[in-house]
Amino acid sequence: MIIRLVYFELVMLFRKRALLFSVLCFGLLIFITALHTAVHTKQINQKKETISKIERDRWLNQGEKDPHSAAHYSVFVFKSTPILSSLDAGIEPFVGQTVWLEAHAQNNMLYREQGEASVLQRTGLLHPSSLIITFAPLFICLLVFSIIALQKEKGVLRFVLSTSTHPTKFIFAKMFAVMLVLISTLIIPSCFVALINMISQTSFSFDNIYRLLLWTLTMSCYLLIIAMLAMSITLIARSARIALIILIGFWIVTVLILPRWISASVNLSMPLPTTQTIQTEIAKKAPSYWTAEQGEERRQAILKEHGVDTEDELSIDLRGAQLDYAERHSHKVFDQVLGNLYQQVDNQDARFELFSYLSPAIALYSVSPIISGTDFSQHQHFINTAEQYRRSLVNRMNQEVMEHPNAKHTDDESLWSQIPQFTYQPLVINESLQKASSALWALVLWGTLGFALLLFTIRKMQL
Repeated sequence: MIIRLVYFELVMLFRKRALLFSVLCFGLLIFITALHTAVHTKQINQKKETISKIERDRWLNQGEKDPHSAAHYSVFVFKSTPILSSLDAGIEPFVGQTVWLEAHAQNNMLYREQGEASVLQRTGLLHPSSLIITFAPLFICLLVFSIIALQKEKGVLRFVLSTSTHPTKFIFAKMFAVMLVLISTLIIPSCFVALINMISQTSFSFDNIYRLLLWTLTMSCYLLIIAMLAMSITLIARSARIALIILIGFWIVTVLILPRWISASVNLSMPLPTTQTIQTEIAKKAPSYWTAEQGEERRQAILKEHGVDTEDELSIDLRGAQLDYAERHSHKVFDQVLGNLYQQVDNQDARFELFSYLSPAIALYSVSPIISGTDFSQHQHFINTAEQYRRSLVNRMNQEVMEHPNAKHTDDESLWSQIPQFTYQPLVINESLQKASSALWALVLWGTLGFALLLFTIRKMQL
């Protein structure tokens, strides 16, 4: 019976050609956006892969030189753009894509895509997630209004609900019809593009498939929550005009105003230090070049560590030991200063996520980038991986200097080739999904609230 009711409601929806045409146009916009982003992602990743090979060749063929000079010569490493960024770009356009790994410094990542974006791209709307989160609720409100409010205005709906033995099936059939139209036009085409992109870039892994299914499920739940709330509002409103006003107001407040107001409030209440402040603090605590007094202090510390009184008694090269001493000291400073910065960013994200209980849109803004692998924790994981690679490379070069005391030592490709090529394995979904626990619980609460409110309004209509 429910299938025949859904079929009937779909037929009724298809007769509303103007509204359906606008939904199809919106779905086409999402599809084109996903396709454009997927093609761009593929091209960017191919360029990064090509340049990474060139960088490896440059490292291996740098010629004979002092190992510490090689640590300064070093390499660029690149972060592959996540395959599901075609669904949600997350922070990718706003963070660097490559980092220069050299001795003494943990450099900032370079080349933010947003820095070269067009005027339209800078609006921040050009990915399926933001389009769906922002505008799909408006289309849901219009669809729900068109299939419920007008029937209610004519008294047809109250008559059917009061005489039907299964009134909930009648309303649920309308909801399923709306959901079928929305999922098939707004979500499935983008997922298909992401799947094709995954296959074309040989990124067809269990984790990516899991992420894609989870993104589809989460977006569908978001649409379902909005649909249940919109139906409840339409059923409980006294007239069609009041229902439309409340629906549009609900969309403006929960989707347009609250997320932006909460985000701005969090930034104001928990401001992040500027890049200049961070760099100044690092330069003060771990300078790349030390004074004569600092050099003497480190020389004495090294002599004491090896239990000797003069440089001639050392079994290692003093210059190499000083370089190694300074390098390891800087590691502690980087971990402390940058660790504090990353923790502040995490705290900001967690504070914003807490307000998911005020708006399902806020929950989706928090969850979608995590599922797509474009959130800050994924970016931080790359930074940490690249930094560990840098430290291993620099420590190995300094060790080579230390092992050849009292001589101007040089090395060649035989040493450079001992440094493995940089590879990066992103976090799997289970490692990062725990950060979205508040948002996911908020979605569960919103879903329960929407379902309960819908049942309540149906029973009220029967009275």
